[in-house]
Amino acid sequence: MRIENTGNTQSLLQQIQERQNDQMRQLASGKRVERASDDAAAMQIIERLTAESEAYQRSLGNAYDGMSMLAVAEGGLENVNDDLTRMRELTIQAGNGALSDADRGALQGEIEALRDNIYQTMERTEFGGQSLLTNNESRDFMVGSQGGDNISVELRDMRETLSGLDNIDLTDPEARGNLLDELDAVQEQVTEQRATFGAQENAFRSAAENLMTTGINMQESRSRMEDLDYAMATANNIQNQILQNASISMQGQANAQNQQVLSLLG
Repeated sequence: MRIENTGNTQSLLQQIQERQNDQMRQLASGKRVERASDDAAAMQIIERLTAESEAYQRSLGNAYDGMSMLAVAEGGLENVNDDLTRMRELTIQAGNGALSDADRGALQGEIEALRDNIYQTMERTEFGGQSLLTNNESRDFMVGSQGGDNISVELRDMRETLSGLDNIDLTDPEARGNLLDELDAVQEQVTEQRATFGAQENAFRSAAENLMTTGINMQESRSRMEDLDYAMATANNIQNQILQNASISMQGQANAQNQQVLSLLG
């Protein structure tokens, strides 16, 4: 007589234990898909979403850097504009017939101090150690996950615009009449450049808001595929524990029956 072994019960118990180990690993990591064997197709999509999400985060940093750089540049021009406004005020004051030559000499001294301050502002307005107001150049900022998703910032050497300030001489009555027109022309160009920086800053702000929204949506999509549903996983874990206990009991009963049969035959 041949006694049937308990191989089927052991195989079932082994499968349940393997499933239990996988579920415990998932519960510990908090991820439904942790390796390719969990879900090969989902893993590919998760890896792609992860790469794009990280690209959007870095692009968001680029957009914020662009905004900060433009804010520094626009702030420098704001200081220049304040000095130009003061120079215009002094020019009008120099046209007061009650002033003496010494008075106008004092006004000229302040004009020269303001001019020096303007040029110092040009030289010291920097971002990341690079001058923003003394070079004609274009700087590109990537604000997306694909090539070509760039915003270009056009910088100007504002010293060329301000070169006319070197000719201001409040002590010369003949030259005084043209000074206001020259100052107005310079101030208008400074204002135009400030407006350009402002528009570019708005472009960066819009791009940053779009990147943030897209990044959040992408992370949510990845989370739905990758992260574990704890409620369902806990329920499955309890179910497997019950099946495991039942399988162990069945195996024990099968072993006991085999022993009884063998004892009777013996």
